[in-house]
Formats: sequence, structure tokens, C-alpha cells
Amino acid sequence: MLQLWSHRKFQNFFILHVSVILGMFFVPLDRWYFYDILIFSLLTWPMLSLILHSYFNHNYVTFRNRFIEVLCLMYISLISYWNFADMKSYHVAHHKYWPTMDDPTAQEIRQGFLKFYIGLTKPCRIEYVKTKPNPIVDFFNQHFYLIKFILISIFVLLSWKMFFHFIVVQQLLFFIASKVIDGLFHINDDEPDKPWLFPIYWNDSWHTEHHTVYDKEVWHWKWINIQYYYSKLLFKN
Repeated sequence: MLQLWSHRKFQNFFILHVSVILGMFFVPLDRWYFYDILIFSLLTWPMLSLILHSYFNHNYVTFRNRFIEVLCLMYISLISYWNFADMKSYHVAHHKYWPTMDDPTAQEIRQGFLKFYIGLTKPCRIEYVKTKPNPIVDFFNQHFYLIKFILISIFVLLSWKMFFHFIVVQQLLFFIASKVIDGLFHINDDEPDKPWLFPIYWNDSWHTEHHTVYDKEVWHWKWINIQYYYSKLLFKN
């Protein structure tokens, strides 16, 4: 058993928000801050939610080739704070215990949304779940933070401004969006789906339905769903 998502959440909160504040002193306000929102809504969120959820957490899909898989895992390593095994463990526990008080997400939110956002909630005990047998995923999981450090260092050396906008700000937006969507779906046991969130969260707007059809991927409004096109681009099925 592991104790997850307590003090490490606060550490990530602190590092991320300090990075944003310090970064703004060195990167002046310009139109790129507007572009950040577009990049997040059209690339960061749909890509991360698709890859983490469909590929990693549920094994719905398979990458077209190893090269694409490595690129996508590098991208996740840049933006996400949690290694793959920890994310898998948390997600499996969420599905196993949803919608009960044992669901770790709901359990934390009920301690107070501000505490949940900052990462000061009491730790939840979550059973450790191994990643699916895949040497590439295993390698990225075992060396997650080293890979993250190397990739971030490359960005910093290339351009501080590029590092700030493509990594720091995207991490902040992903952090906030994840907290918001958790708050919208996990506070009450009978939370309905919220299709009106589609322009922001795309296919993730049907989170509740997803729990009733756990074994397959359901596409809503797929012809205007950017996640659908990314799935066609990246995956075999």
C-alpha cells in the first residue's frame, strides 16, 4: 500500500506556482499569454487527457509505432508531475470506489476544495498498481523525473521564454483544469454529466457515462471533437 497525493501534492503546488511567479518577472506580458490558452485548449489538455486516459489508464488504444509512443511519453513527462505508476494507481482506485466515500478524489475534495487545490488534504491509502507490460512505458516510469529534468534543461538552454510558455504556463493551466474538473464531477455521488463543458474539456465532459461503459471508448460529437482527430492521428484503433 502507498500513501499518495498528500505532501507531494503540496510540493508540486508550491514548485509550480513559485515557477509561474518567478517566470513572469523574466517574461514580459505580451500576446503569448493569449496564445498559451489556445495552446492549452487545442493541444495540451486534449493530448494529455487522451494519452493518459485512453492509452495509459484504460489501455483502450495502441500507438501507431514506437516513435510516436516515445514522443508522446516525453510530452507527458514534460507537463505532468506524476509518474505513470502513481497516476495509474490513483485512477484505478477512483474507478474501483466511485461514487463512494472511498473514492480518493471525492474523499479529498470533501475535505475542502481549497485544501484539495493546494494539496493539504489528509493522505489517502491507495493500492499500488503496476503499469502494463511495456518496456518503453516501464523505462519512462522508472526514470520519469530524470527524463523530465533533462527535457526541461534542454528547453531552458534553447529559450527561457519558450520554456516558460510551453512548459510552466501549460503545467499551471493543466493543474487548474484538473482541479476544476475534479470539483465538478467528484463532489456529489450523483453528479450528472456536463456536456456544456465540451468546448473546454472536449470528450471528458461525459465523465459520469464513462464510468458506466468502462470497457470501451465513447466518442461524443466526434466530428468536432479534437481528441477524436488526435486519436486517429496517434493510435491504431
